[in-house]
Amino acid sequence: QITFIFTGTYALYEMMRQKMPDIAKICLPYLVSYLDEESARKLIREPVSDSGSMSYDHRVVDRIVKITACHPYLIQYLCASLVDRMNNLKYNVVNLTDIDWVLEGVVENPSQSPIISAILWDDLDQTQRRLLAIMAAKSSAGNPYVDFEEILLAAKELAPYTVVEDVLKTREKLEDAQLIEKSPLEVSPAYMIKIPVHELWLKHNKKIREVMKW
Repeated sequence: QITFIFTGTYALYEMMRQKMPDIAKICLPYLVSYLDEESARKLIREPVSDSGSMSYDHRVVDRIVKITACHPYLIQYLCASLVDRMNNLKYNVVNLTDIDWVLEGVVENPSQSPIISAILWDDLDQTQRRLLAIMAAKSSAGNPYVDFEEILLAAKELAPYTVVEDVLKTREKLEDAQLIEKSPLEVSPAYMIKIPVHELWLKHNKKIREVMKW
């Protein structure tokens, strides 16, 4: 009686679908995903609440939850950066100015804060990077969702020999990785980049024509 447990990234889904379909039929997948909002708020507050050395303005907690989409690693990184900032300033109440300062460093100075690149870019293949760059460029603050036909059209304009099937497969991979999310509305398919700080980082650092070198 032996049980095998395979662990890894979203790439396991693709591998099981394409290379190990027989094994996939008898496997029980369990996705370790984003935190729920209550758990995310606890992760922000509890590490500093016991010591009483630091506290958060409630608006800062709201901002972190929203900007990270409850991604635990990103929450921990932002909070660690805030602790460092508070220690340097000799101040113990985190306000909106502090989180804005940290986010500016993450988005606009990636060489100093390589966190986004390390976990949400470096491991992606070139087609995934291109699709994300298009989505970031086409999205707006008022409407983060981008119609898939618009994404496909942009890809074809920049690369006339784009194969639709390749774009569809890439979209599927990014959904598996939970980096993009489909609109719940029953209209033409539209997608958004799930993590807002990831979208901001892409807009600032990964312009379409720099990434789209087919």
